Amino acid sequence: MDRSCSIAMIRLRCTGLAWVTALALAATLTLIPGTALPASSSALPPLVSPSGNAHIPGKFIWFTLASSDARAARRFYGRVFDWSFEPLRGSPEQYVVIRNEGKPIGALFRPVNSPSDRSAGRWLSFASVSNLEAALQRLTSTGHGVLVPATKLDGLGAHAVLRDPQGAIFGLLQSASGDPPDDPVPPGNFFWVDLYTRDVQAASQTYASLGLDVSQDTVSGDDRILLAASGHARAGIMKLPDDSREPGLLPYVQVDDVPTTLARVRAAGGTVLREPDPSVLEGQLAVFADPQGGVLGILSWPSTEDASGGAP
Repeated sequence: MDRSCSIAMIRLRCTGLAWVTALALAATLTLIPGTALPASSSALPPLVSPSGNAHIPGKFIWFTLASSDARAARRFYGRVFDWSFEPLRGSPEQYVVIRNEGKPIGALFRPVNSPSDRSAGRWLSFASVSNLEAALQRLTSTGHGVLVPATKLDGLGAHAVLRDPQGAIFGLLQSASGDPPDDPVPPGNFFWVDLYTRDVQAASQTYASLGLDVSQDTVSGDDRILLAASGHARAGIMKLPDDSREPGLLPYVQVDDVPTTLARVRAAGGTVLREPDPSVLEGQLAVFADPQGGVLGILSWPSTEDASGGAP
């Protein structure tokens, strides 16, 4: 498949999706990621084994879910995506590594400050950097707040969590083993990330500083910015409606079939926030919330020889 065609096909319409994202994120603001980390005696698995891969700055490579009920979240996502979960010895009881087809793709935990009187969940997307300290210096100089400072995670690397000037929360990760290669993305792996924000141009400057190439979407007609690294589109930036309360990032997971996956979501107690629309990717895209409120997108994207890891 030609790369220009594949980028054109992945355009997501802002109308009808932005309000879903804002509604879900507004309910989870008290879950600040990074408040439950593995104990110093624990080692996270490396992203790449054997290690030695190059870094791909700007590529989203790690995803964590902060949930008020980590056990319930494990049951839900195990049923929906057939993920497996690996508890870390010596770490908080409910901190687990998420694996898809045996490979680590993220983590799931209950924050220590999670409110006990209500359910809440929030997914956090981590972008790759080759030098975490340098990236933090660049971003803090432009008004980004640091929620979790640079922290070494044995085995995985070092990460930090930031809030951009408009309020969107995201993470940075300097992988100790390098980044996953740009292979075709199997079902159950994260595939794409969209940032919904009030000031698209200002947000694009943040990601340009992380090594992403910024370009205007000139194909779909949407007022949308594309973010690319190493020749592949990685993410997008869309404008939130004026009445939306909270900017945020929405990650997407690759699935074999969207309707089948949505049936699993409903059976496991989740809520479908956006039904498939035949006019968008032929109905092979949807958004749902888990029972605690964590929001994910799903899409079925045909594997091609030039498919990149984490982006169309």
